[in-house]
Order: sequence, then structure tokens, then C-alpha cells
Amino acid sequence: MALTLPLPGVRVQTVSGSDRHCCELHEVHTLCVLHADQPGIGAEWRSGRSPTLQSGSGHVMVMELGEFHRTTRVHGTVSFSVVQIDHAVVQGMVEELDMPSTPGVRARTLSDAALRDAMMRFVAAAAPGADTLDIECRFGELVRTWLERCGDRAIRFDPVVHRGIRRARDAIRDHFAAAERSSAPPRLEQLAAVSGLSTARFSHAFKQWLGVSPHVYANSHRLNAGRRLLEQGFHATRVAATLGFADLPHFSRHFRRQFGVSPRGWVKLARKDRTAGAPE
Repeated sequence: MALTLPLPGVRVQTVSGSDRHCCELHEVHTLCVLHADQPGIGAEWRSGRSPTLQSGSGHVMVMELGEFHRTTRVHGTVSFSVVQIDHAVVQGMVEELDMPSTPGVRARTLSDAALRDAMMRFVAAAAPGADTLDIECRFGELVRTWLERCGDRAIRFDPVVHRGIRRARDAIRDHFAAAERSSAPPRLEQLAAVSGLSTARFSHAFKQWLGVSPHVYANSHRLNAGRRLLEQGFHATRVAATLGFADLPHFSRHFRRQFGVSPRGWVKLARKDRTAGAPE
């Protein structure tokens, strides 16, 4: 796996020959392009409560912000690139493009040459040591193409209609949004109380509306927070303690299962990118 951090709030990952079944909560805007010229490969996946989606060689997978993406089946070994963009960065780009508001984006698979090519040009431009002006131009092209192809101004509602479950979901988000001050994740009893439901009813209702259990949802937020802290330069041992893991091995096991690499490996990838991009 290769990792680059080409711009503030933007992350690019490229993976070669993977058959992993990814399971990730998308707190940031996420696009994934399956590299072209891979005959016979493909993936089946779901986002939130959506039906199963299918993607193949050259397709772009568009993730829905705030939803849980789960790969249910992989055909062959797949090479792909992922671009993740913080919501604040997208909002800034929307203002620069003179759009009245940030369009909503639903999970989907697209066979769209313009979007695929814009992604691949940005991924190529985001290589360590690349020219900043070229990166910024390619990024602007990608965001504009993505929002033109996928943005829907009619989307303005929260898919989680149940108010209690929405309150519990937001409590988990808020807890880990300030990860530097967090400790252990919220307990089931606390979340059930926030929702106004009994513990047994809460667990069932949460999975109905979010597609995963409260534990899986909270742990994904916790691991995303851990990834942010590692990229900011915090030591893995401190991150594990801050986020309430029993110890570093416990954190490392969960991190590797989620992201396919150890915390130390993630730090090395990020550090390698920064070193390659530093002036001599």
C-alpha cells in the first residue's frame, strides 16, 4: 500500500493486488477507483442500508458521507486507489466553484470515464515530491467532476429517521470528534439512555438504522480518530491509551484489521510521504 497526504485534509491511498473485505465508516468524503485493465476482477459491496452494489474494472465507487461501507464479496485480487477528502475542504471548494451549497452524494458505482480519468490524474499528481500547483489543479478538476456527476441538491434529509437512534449516533460522533480529550468509548447503557430505549431494544434498532451494531460503529469512529492522531505525530502507545484500548497490541490488532496495515506501518507511510515531499 502507498499513502500520500498531498494537501491539508486530503489523503490518497493506492493498493495493489488486494482481496480484503473492507469494512469502514466514512467520516470523510471517499472515492475509490478500481484500476482499469483488470479482466475478471470485481467487488460486491453495501453502504448503510443500501442494496448490494457491484463494481468492476475501471469503475468508480462513491461512498456516502457518514455511512458504513462493507465489501461482501471480492472477485480476484484488485488494485485500486482511494481519495478521501475532509468535509471542510469540500465546503471550501464549493465556495470557490460558486455553488450555492454542498450537494448531497449517495453511494453508487459509476462507469464514468471523465470521473475515472480525473481521479487517476489526481492520484498520479499526488505522488511524493510532486509540484504543488499541479496537485491543486488536478484536485480542483477532480472535485468539480465528482460533484457534477454525483451531486444531488434534492438530498437534504437524514436517512436515520428514528430520533433516539440519531441522538445516540451523534453522541458517538461527538465523542470521537474530540479524540485528544477522549478516553474509552461510550458504554451501551449510556447510548441506550440517550436514545430513550432499553438496552436490548436499542441494540436491535441501531443495527436496523445504521446497518451495524453500536459496538462496530463506535469502534470504527475510534479507529478513524486513531488514524488522525497518528498522522498528527502522536506515538501509537499514547493513541492506544487515549482512545481506551487495553494496550498497544490490542490497538494494533484492531487497526490492522480495519486498515490492512499496523499503526507503525501507517506512520512510516505518512512519514515517507512527508520526507519525499520536503525540499532538499
